[in-house]
Amino acid sequence: MLTVQQYRKVGKKRKKLRSWVVVALALILSSLVTLVTYEIIKNIESKKVYELTLNNIVIKEKEMVLKVDTLEYPLSNDIDKLRELSKKFEISQFSIYHGTDLITKASLITPEVVILNGKGEKNLAMNLSVILITNELNVINYGNAKKISEKSFILIRAPIDDEYTKKLTLLTGINDIVISLNSDVVPPTTAPVIIVLGKDYKYPY
Repeated sequence: MLTVQQYRKVGKKRKKLRSWVVVALALILSSLVTLVTYEIIKNIESKKVYELTLNNIVIKEKEMVLKVDTLEYPLSNDIDKLRELSKKFEISQFSIYHGTDLITKASLITPEVVILNGKGEKNLAMNLSVILITNELNVINYGNAKKISEKSFILIRAPIDDEYTKKLTLLTGINDIVISLNSDVVPPTTAPVIIVLGKDYKYPY
């Protein structure tokens, strides 16, 4: 048999034990809430980085995709913003789709280059391709334009690095830069950089 005094001591111990159990459960619950909240925030941040949508620009993982409704899409209006996004999210690849058709796919640092002879002079595109390849530009093809071009120009169809554009103008001697998805002298190609040698072209070397 317990005395009244002993009974009170046991009661106090039980109350303390219950208090500690309540505190422990509260700490565990708080930790779980914090962990769940962290995972939710992490997922939101991940979506911000990897699935950001800006109008018709989609960023997913390490590729930026631009979906256009027409080949006359005014790329020049967005190219600065696209460059800004590519630097912010450290993106190395860029694609443009018209519907389900791939128009161009580019590395933003070392984009593919195609050289087209729109002057009609024999071996003109081939000779320039040798120079560009020697200077470590990624020339994947050369050939003839769909028709004779009065002027030479460099067609940019993706937000490539500015230094790369400067290198192109220096090596080719062509200063006319056209930022567009389409040109009536360009045969079908997914290259983001197309050099068209027109009637005014003079070999720079």
